[in-house]
Amino acid sequence: MHLEIRRKLRNDSDIIRVLIRIGPTLAKLGRHNEASATMNEAIELAKKRELPRVLGSCYSQLIVVHEEARQLKEARKAFDAALRLYEPIGLHLEIADASLDLGLAEAELGDSTRALLLLEDSVEIYRKFERKAKLAKALKLLGRLQRDLGLETAHMTFIECAQLFEDIDQPEEAGVVRAMLTN
Repeated sequence: MHLEIRRKLRNDSDIIRVLIRIGPTLAKLGRHNEASATMNEAIELAKKRELPRVLGSCYSQLIVVHEEARQLKEARKAFDAALRLYEPIGLHLEIADASLDLGLAEAELGDSTRALLLLEDSVEIYRKFERKAKLAKALKLLGRLQRDLGLETAHMTFIECAQLFEDIDQPEEAGVVRAMLTN
C-alpha cells in the first residue's frame, strides 16, 4: 500500500501527511501492526528530512495508534517524544493535543490521576490560546472523568463546557453536556 502512495505523491512531506492519517485509521480498524508500521515509516521520513514539527505530529498520532492497541507504555513514550520536539519550539497547542490524546489513553487504561492531570493541562493551554472548539471538547472529557471519579468539580466543568458549546454554535453538543449534569 505504501509503495503506491510513494509513486503518486511527489515529496516526502505529502507522503508523511498521508501516512499520519492512515496510521490511526488502521488502528481504529484493529490493524494495529500495520498502523504501527505506517507510523514508524512516517517517523523515519520526518527524521530523514529533519522536520521537527512534522515529526512531533507523527509522535502525536502514534499516541492514538498505541491507545487503540491498548499499549499505554508505548503511548507514553510517544507522548514524551512529542513533548521533546514541541517544547523547545513553543508549539503549545500541539502539546495540548498530545496531552488530550494521552489523557484519554490513561483514563481508558485505568490511570485516572495521570489522566486528570493531562486533561487539565490541555484545558489550560486551550483556554490560554482561546481555542474554543478544542477547549469545549477537552472540558467535556475532563468533566466526564471528574464525574466518574466522584469529584465535585465536574458540575462546574460541565456548566462551562455547555456554555462554550453554545458560544461556538453547537447547541446539540451543549444539550448532550447538560444531560450529563443530571446523570
